Amino acid sequence: MSSHLPPASLSSGCCQVPGFSQQIKRDISRLKAQFHHHTFSLQESIMQLLQAVFLTVLVACVTAQLPTRTQKVPEIDQRCMECLCQASSNCDESLKCHNAGGDAYFCGPYVISWAYWHDGGRPGDKGRAHDFETCLNNKTCAEKAVRGYMRKYGRDCDRSGAIDCFDFARIHKLGFGQCSSDSVLDTDYWEKFEICYIGYAEDNVASNYGNNGNIPVNYGNNDNIPVNYGNNENVAAPYDYADGQLQARRVHN
Repeated sequence: MSSHLPPASLSSGCCQVPGFSQQIKRDISRLKAQFHHHTFSLQESIMQLLQAVFLTVLVACVTAQLPTRTQKVPEIDQRCMECLCQASSNCDESLKCHNAGGDAYFCGPYVISWAYWHDGGRPGDKGRAHDFETCLNNKTCAEKAVRGYMRKYGRDCDRSGAIDCFDFARIHKLGFGQCSSDSVLDTDYWEKFEICYIGYAEDNVASNYGNNGNIPVNYGNNDNIPVNYGNNENVAAPYDYADGQLQARRVHN
């Protein structure tokens, strides 16, 4: 009785098994490569999604800090300007640039930084290194920077429904991004501002500060700007902050 070998295709001999194993290894390697490729693509997609979310949140935060244009930003009248000056430095026009600690460097009676001056339109800029200091140490030029800054960033910080000098005072002290904070209300700056600004009489009501050198105030023509101080001076009424004595009177309605 003769013996017959099984067909080669069914053989478990040494010739067929190595080839079959190599094919399996190649298939496994291909599957691994595809898996790694899809895994990398998934990770890349997740990273792109996270970046998009981050940018969206960042833009939303920045936009929330910028002034809304649903309200027109009014120009600062001189009455408000003078009170910002009083609150900042007692309107000391002899005050020059100085370091206030760290990187804080402020100049002039309005106590303004380089960044504030830059955003305010860079008045007095002639391309020289110290033009900003020259401008800010000059009250008239510094006021141009304040007006420019408020035009750009003025907004309703205190949620009163209107943009007014109280908002400008907050922005001047805290910057436009933080002006909604009520922390400013507990500062000497705010106390001086309120005494100066609210201390003025309402329209057409005379405010008499006595005969000790303070001049009667007249707000004619329904303006919020002082018109006549008795000596043809169209400037803010003087305030003496010496020794912490704030010589002014708040008018209560």
